[in-house]
Amino acid sequence: RRVSLSGDILSIIDKREVQTAMGKDSGRELIDNPANHADEFWFDFIADTGDGFDPTTTVFYHLTRSEYSFPNISQDENQDKNINLKRGDALVIGGDLVYPAGSEDNYRDRFKGPLRFVASDSGAGNPIVVATPGNHDWYDGLTSFFRLMCQKCKIGNYKTVQNRSYFAYHLRENVHLFGVDNQLLGDIDIPQMDFFVNYVKEISSKHKKNHAILVVAEPYWYSYRFADRAKRRQRMDSLEYFVRSLSQAAKNHENNSELIFEVLLTGDIHHYSHYQLAADQEN
Repeated sequence: RRVSLSGDILSIIDKREVQTAMGKDSGRELIDNPANHADEFWFDFIADTGDGFDPTTTVFYHLTRSEYSFPNISQDENQDKNINLKRGDALVIGGDLVYPAGSEDNYRDRFKGPLRFVASDSGAGNPIVVATPGNHDWYDGLTSFFRLMCQKCKIGNYKTVQNRSYFAYHLRENVHLFGVDNQLLGDIDIPQMDFFVNYVKEISSKHKKNHAILVVAEPYWYSYRFADRAKRRQRMDSLEYFVRSLSQAAKNHENNSELIFEVLLTGDIHHYSHYQLAADQEN
């Protein structure tokens, strides 16, 4: 019922179009002091987090450790036996923060609760968390997502910084992170396009070449079949339009700059899975 209702309402009322009234996004730099990270910048990426307390807490637990080590399965004897990963200065979430639908209760029990449980404010630094909403976040019209991610508050020791359901931030001097919100229908609204075009014009005035990491909630190209084109066409076309428009905005700048989309990150297909045999099965 919620899915059907949200689909009908969002074809008429789109909350993204009123986000410009929420003020200018002040978090151009994703971390407080990029000068402290001159050599490298680490960020974590997850998606589809909220299907239950136990699996969500398991994922958050490993993300929130200062360092995480796991065995290196490579056969190369010259490589280290363990791979060590640092906790990111930022946590980037690629959609679907809760299931089955966005609500105050679900965000509290299936997102904020697990994260607070394993990431208390213990003086170990305050990483940033940003997110782009997925279809499950949109099933309440994005109301609960706004209250969670767009209030500049803390969840455990993580800080929220975004003003909108989409974002653009500097990671390095000429490396940028773009998070796109394409709602349930797969389109990108005009105010959102203006936001990104203006951002690209700003960075094009500073650098001849910029690199972008793009985050979207759904992999429209995944397992693509031509027979599905009618169902996926708007989503594929809007993503292509987005990339082409921003690339052209950089090229049209007086510096004749270049914007290169290096990496595309997405969620939705639930990479993390856990299987357990029934109790009466021994093998």
